[in-house]
Formats: sequence, structure tokens, C-alpha cells
Amino acid sequence: KFRRTQASLSSISSERVGEQRGPRAAASQMLAAQFVMRDQAKLQLLKERKRKRHSTLSARISGIRGSKEANEVFVDVPANIMVPEFEAMSIKEVTRALSEPGTASLYSGSELKTAFLRLDDRGRELHVVRQGSQSKVVMLKTITEVRHGCKMWQMKGIEPDPTLCFSLSYGFARSLRIVASSGQVARLWISGIIRLANHFKSENAPENFLEQQWDTMRLDLMDYNHAIRLFRMINIHATEEQILSTLSSVDSGIGKIVFEDFRQCVQLLRRREEIVLLYKRLTTSTGGDLSPAQFRKFLVGYQKEKVSEVDALRMINELNENTEQEGLPLAGFEAYLTASSNSIFDPLKSEVYQDMNHPLPHYFIHSSHNTYLTGNQTNSKSSTEMYVQVLKDGCRCVELDCWDGTNGDPIIFHGHTLTSKISFESVCQAIRDYAFVASEYPVILSLENHCCIQQQHRMAEIMLELFGDIIPPKFESGPLPSPEQLKRRIIIKGKCNEPGSKKSVDELLSDITHISSSKFPGFSKARAFCDSKPWAVFSFSETQEAKLDRNGLAEFTTYALARIYPKGTRVDSSNYSPDRRWASGCQLVALNLHKHDRHCWVNYGKFRDNGGCGYVLKPDEMLTPGYDPAKQHDDCSPKVDLRIRILSARQLPTRDGRKKGKLSPSIVCEIGGGCAKDSVVHETSRGENAFDPCWTQEELTFSLHQPDSAVMYITVVDRSAKHVMSDFDIIAHTAIPVTAIRPGYRIIEMYDKERNRIPMCDLFCYVRKGGGSRTSIHK
Repeated sequence: KFRRTQASLSSISSERVGEQRGPRAAASQMLAAQFVMRDQAKLQLLKERKRKRHSTLSARISGIRGSKEANEVFVDVPANIMVPEFEAMSIKEVTRALSEPGTASLYSGSELKTAFLRLDDRGRELHVVRQGSQSKVVMLKTITEVRHGCKMWQMKGIEPDPTLCFSLSYGFARSLRIVASSGQVARLWISGIIRLANHFKSENAPENFLEQQWDTMRLDLMDYNHAIRLFRMINIHATEEQILSTLSSVDSGIGKIVFEDFRQCVQLLRRREEIVLLYKRLTTSTGGDLSPAQFRKFLVGYQKEKVSEVDALRMINELNENTEQEGLPLAGFEAYLTASSNSIFDPLKSEVYQDMNHPLPHYFIHSSHNTYLTGNQTNSKSSTEMYVQVLKDGCRCVELDCWDGTNGDPIIFHGHTLTSKISFESVCQAIRDYAFVASEYPVILSLENHCCIQQQHRMAEIMLELFGDIIPPKFESGPLPSPEQLKRRIIIKGKCNEPGSKKSVDELLSDITHISSSKFPGFSKARAFCDSKPWAVFSFSETQEAKLDRNGLAEFTTYALARIYPKGTRVDSSNYSPDRRWASGCQLVALNLHKHDRHCWVNYGKFRDNGGCGYVLKPDEMLTPGYDPAKQHDDCSPKVDLRIRILSARQLPTRDGRKKGKLSPSIVCEIGGGCAKDSVVHETSRGENAFDPCWTQEELTFSLHQPDSAVMYITVVDRSAKHVMSDFDIIAHTAIPVTAIRPGYRIIEMYDKERNRIPMCDLFCYVRKGGGSRTSIHK
């Protein structure tokens, strides 16, 4: 391709020269030759990029941005199954190696159905073709895990060779279970899918994303029409005039561009004018580049960073392509401000930083209700993949509704409904394998036990066999242990046999149950009850909790565990607001985590804190005697003024059915998770488009009375429709604990409803906390 393109460039130049007549022909020929030399140099760079996928520039920017590497596929495959040659092969070569459809069987429910596996010609999509059924298509970049074997499958009279079995997890708690026709087919497809999925997942990084999108066009040289189409594909909906003007400023005069031109165009089109304005203001006194002293002044004064001038100089050297350049040019300043490392989320809060030695009742605990369900409460599918998903997301309390199954094996489903059934053993296998992937702190199994004594005994045997010594000794006396003491342990919550009463629970199961589900005795007797049974836990529906005295509940939850769950009429798996329950000190506020509604997002934001470990220490005032959750005075917590000025957005996604780029986006910022007085919603005005809307003159102010509990939920809403806003109008989300919000000029990375990062989509904002000592340049 390189040689053909080189020849075509020579031909174009020759034609240009041939058209020239007169005494200026020699000069024209020299000019054309310069064009050819310039384009040959560009193509040489292109050839180098094809040979070495990540250029020095890409590595430099990736290093400066300090962003976490793109999530790789989680692999549970023995080394002898992998095909090592695939790692050294290009993506095209891997796709070619898998060009022959692989014969396999698709395991669904209790049946094995013959299927064919094939890739699309770009290697981006896996097509599973079944006779008489619609093909299932899986985007390889959505694959999160590849597992070899069938240990988590529910085998009903079917015993395939485990060495031929593998499963793919993709999207949110979705999976494919495949039995290959031979060991060689299994090895090829497992290795190829892992190689391709890791490659395409890496495109979330800005440089990789652009490169992957460029490759989809399959052109080394691209004309303007193809370039405009490519810009539209990546949500750059600038006007055609803007794009054409930018393209003409970077090409060689032949009306075509190479990848480096395309990357440069993207940078120019994404340039934020507010950053240009800020840079000019910072350098007004001296002119030229930003000096180390000026850069440090900006970092300390606006960003509230603790840096020395030596640190500022080091950062400038890293940001500059030319390390000998003393000042920071506009391009480097822009790279710093728009990098993932300049996220609004404080990286210090991405690690466990709280004291983990308090007893369990002193923490909010990330909890799930009816964890096994993937949809509504009446006839949806039950799946072990939901346990895998929520545990990988940091959930620390999962629910298992246990019922009698056939052949003496207990099952899990929503009793007396049409939801599908999964085996208790397969769920325990999933919990064993994924309990401590996201966090080392204890996982609580909330057992809803509806089984007969014999199957209860079988439940205990399964847990002892699978969990072994990660089940700690039974809690006998004293306050409940701390998360630190229970690291990498599985705690079982359920019914226990009470001394002197009729035994309703299998003795073995009762002996390994740590936290006993107990009937609430009332606040007047609660302290004495918990002194005698400190391992008791009390469950309330949201309706029951609403009838309790909030002051009594707040005091009660300083020494006892309370679990709240949705009322039974929420058959659509909707959620209640967790705010009020957290404000009352309830630790186990269980939600339907597959719903992705506003309440789930606030819950997600709250448990991003403390390293996402699933345990968040309650604020000091909640552990102080006399705490009143209903008190609305300003002195309930030190007051914090949080002021956010949303300056602009870039590359907002468009929705199906909307004309590309024709959105009227507004930004909605609301506070949840704290006291009722803090629950405020602010919204910006409508932006003009989806590509580069601006709101530089609007500041959103929040006066917080419980900032340690508060969560900011941010959504991008399409206001172009005339109907009342619905969830359909929300096109991007994020949620951040207020304690993790950093002051200064920051980037807010946005996510889709399933919490997948939207490539290159972000908000740029200016934040002041605690009133701030400086005013924004954009005031």
C-alpha cells in the first residue's frame, strides 16, 4: 500500500507539472517535487506507525496523562490453552487466522445448540450463527472476561468435555457459553478473542481511539469526503465549513490527508477557546510561553496543588516535545488541562484511605438486592453473571434467595414467580472466584432461606467445600469485628437456631452463620437485645423503615446492623432513594443494581470513595451520641460552599432517531446521599450543539451541611424535545462523592448508562470549594 500510494503521489505531481507551460515550468516542477518529498516523509511516518503501533508521541501523552491503562480482558484460561503466536501477530493476521468459521455448540438454559463462530471482516464483531435463529453479535471491545471450562455452568444431564468449553462475559452481566467442536478450535478462538478484545478495548485511550477509527476506513490517504464521514463517526459534528478549513490547513495541497494530519485536525477542532483565553491571561505580563514560576502560581493558586517550582519545571519538561524549551506553550498547557490525570476526581480517594479498624456498624456497606436478577421481579432471567458483575464493581453484600431444587440440590430464584432458576452451587463458585477481585474487604452473603432441612444441610456442605477456611469462626461475643480483621473472609448472614427454641435451621448451616437475621424488638429493648446478641442484623422494607423514628434509628445503627430493601410492589425492579436511609445511619441499603437509574448512580458515586473497596466510614457526627438526622440547622456539619462553573463539553453522543449533532444539551448537577437540606438540583442553560457547547457565564452553587455524605450526580440531558424529560433524554452520566471533588480547572469524564466510558467525551469545568480564595477568570 505504501508503494502504491507513493506511485500515485508521483503520478499526481507529474500531471501537475505536465499541465504547466512557459518559463515558470521549472519552478513549478521544483514545487511539485517539494510536495512529493513532503508527502513521502509523511508516508514514511505512516509506515513506521504501521510497524510500531504506538508512536513516541502516543507514549509521551499517555505517560503525562497518567490515566489508568484501558481495562484489559480478565482471563481465566490455563497457559497451555493459549496460542502464543497470536501475541506477535497483527490484528489483520489474527482476523485472517480466524477467517474459517469455527464449529461449536451454544449452551443456553439446558440445551446445546449447534452454532458457527465467525468474525466480521474487520475483526471487531463476533457473530454466533445458529440455524433457524437470529445471529447473536458481540462487539469484541465489550468483552470483559474469557473463562475456560464450565465450572459455573448449570449442567442438566449434559456433560461436555470441559477442555472444549469456554464462556465470554460482555456488556453488563451478559454471557455466551460455548462448546467447541475440538480442542484446536477452542484454543484458536479463545486466544484470538482475547487478543482482539484487548486490542479494541485499548481504543478508549484518545490516541488509540483515533488510530482504531482511522483504520476502519482502510485508507492510507483519505480525501476530504471520507475524512468528514470519519469525523461524524467519532461525534465531531462541527460545521462542514469548519472541518474543511481545518483540513486544508494541515494537508499538503493535494486534497488528501494521512493519519498524522487527521490527528492534528482532531486536536484543532477540539481546542477549547476558554483554555486559550486562560493561557493568554496567565501570560499577559510577560508574553511568550508560560514560565515555570507562572505555571507553579497557577497550580497553587487555582488548582490548589502543593508543588514547588522544581515540580512545575519537571512537569513542563514532560509536557514539552522539546525538553530543552524552558516555558510551557499553549499546546502543552492544553494537554495538561484536558488529560485524564486532571480529572475532577481526586486520585487520593482512589485508594483506601479511611480507618478500617472500626466495627462493621460504623460503615456504609455496598449492598445488592435480589442480586441474581437481570430484569423485573416477575419473569426475568436469573444469572450467575450478575454476582460476577456486582462483585467486580465492589459490592460487598449480595443476596441469595434459596429454594428447594430437584435431586436434592438447592436453587436460587425469586420464589413464586416465573423468574428462571440457577443452582446455588454455581452462584457460590462465582462468589468464590470473584469475591476479592475488586476489594480485599469481607463479602457478606445474605441468605433468604426457604429450603427444607435436608437442602439446608446441602447448602452448608457446598459453602464449606467451596469457601473452606475463608469462612471465619462464628462470632460468639463482643462487638462485631472490623473490615480489617475480616479481610478476604466471607461472612454468612441468615437464620440461626436460638437457644431454647425449636430448631428451624439445619445445625451445620446454623453453625457457620455469623450474622443472625433477627426480629426487631423495638428501640426501647434494642440496646439490651444487641448486648446479648451483638451479631444480630435487622431487615426492614423501605415502607417499614419510613415508619420508624429517625432519631431512634440513627442511634440504633451506631451499634447494630440494619438492612433496607425495596418494597414488594416494585415489580419493575425500580429503586427507592438511598439518601434518607444513609442519613439515618443504615449500613446495608440494598438496591437493584442492574437498574442503572438515578438512585443506582448515586449509590455508585458514594462507593467510589475510599478506593471503591465497598466500605465507607460514616461521618463523625453520625457516630456521636445525640445525632439528629432530621435536624436541618446549619450547624449539623461544617458548612461547605461548592461552586461549579461548567465551561464546555466535547463530543457528546447523539441518540438514535436524532439528526446528528442536533441536540440542545444542558448539564444537570444534583446533590444526593446527604441530609435532605443538601438535596438541590441545578441546571445550566441549553447548549447549541452536541460537539462543542459552552456555558462559560453560569455558576452552580451548592451550600452543603453534610459534605462528607454528599454525592454529586451529573447528567447531560437533551432538551431539544418538547416533552417532559425522561431517562431516555439523558445521554451521559457520572457521579462523584463531594469529598473527592478537586478544586480548579478540571475535566469530568462521562459514561453511558451502563457505566462504560464514552471515548473522548468530557466536560471542562472550574470548581471552588469552601468559598475559595480566588475568583475565576471566566467570571
